[in-house]
Amino acid sequence: MKRLRRGFTLIELLVVIAIIAILVALLLPAVQQAREAARRSQCKNNLKQLAIALHNYHDTHGKFPQLTFGTEANNDWGSEWRGNSVHTMLLPFVDQAPLYNQYDLNRFWTHTNANYPNRTLGRTKVPVFQCPSDPGIITNGDGGNNYGASTGPNLGWEASLTRTAGMFHRRRSLAMRDITDGTSNTIAFGEIVKGDGDNGIFRLERGDYIRNQSLSGINPIKPTQDQMTTYGNTCLTGTADHRSSGGWTWVSPMMDDTGMNTVVPPNWRFPNCHECSGCGEGDARGVWASRSFHTGGSQHAMGDGAVRFISENIDFDLYQSIGSSNQGDVVGEF
Repeated sequence: MKRLRRGFTLIELLVVIAIIAILVALLLPAVQQAREAARRSQCKNNLKQLAIALHNYHDTHGKFPQLTFGTEANNDWGSEWRGNSVHTMLLPFVDQAPLYNQYDLNRFWTHTNANYPNRTLGRTKVPVFQCPSDPGIITNGDGGNNYGASTGPNLGWEASLTRTAGMFHRRRSLAMRDITDGTSNTIAFGEIVKGDGDNGIFRLERGDYIRNQSLSGINPIKPTQDQMTTYGNTCLTGTADHRSSGGWTWVSPMMDDTGMNTVVPPNWRFPNCHECSGCGEGDARGVWASRSFHTGGSQHAMGDGAVRFISENIDFDLYQSIGSSNQGDVVGEF
């Protein structure tokens, strides 16, 4: 007797397809989470390398680099925006000595010609300055950066030497002895995000910053939460005048590219914002919050070399305290 070979029925085939679809739906988020965990781990390792480089710089020079450095800039206060960044000064200590040796520290970072190629060198993509969790695409070819040097709980691009509050200052180099609050309790670097370059559309999540918002009446060191909330709401009314180029270059010393402050917690619900109407690239006092694409907060390198993930829900005053280098803050667990 001839036996018939039975195949799948249409219903059975549909059931198998449905089961496969369910399995894919269950596995895909797990795969995405695993990939993000790997990216976040690399991002953390980059911060660790920067913290180690900072200590090696101190061992070599007896002090930390200042927020903006360079002969021309230091001889022409007010032009510090053209000086050299903390990141530039750390190049020899992050395995980038050949790049550093081509750089002319006696010239502004904006110089770009055959004799002074600083601007061109700054377009080199340095791996340790890149957080792989940031999907940003830089359209002008600059090198990019995801880690800001912390000025602490002051307004960032601070000119007054009496308002030094963090590890870095625009016009002063601090030494280990100046970190009187303790290096383990003081933020050195925090994550920042790259802008998308579209000045026509404001995007908070891309770190777009708003210009021309007065800081009148706001404490220059440790502004209160109420002051910052009021300021944040005011800034939201000025989104038409914003810039989307933050984090585009590691060679620039300005706050939007290589700086951050701790006047507000990570991933602040209001935009980065500064007081100057004519300043287009972050050379003004304001709010320069740490931001990241990690869920729930951002990673920070402490002054002692430790790397900590700090929640966006951290106590407002506590975050200012762990950004402080010399305010006499007593910091508990965070």
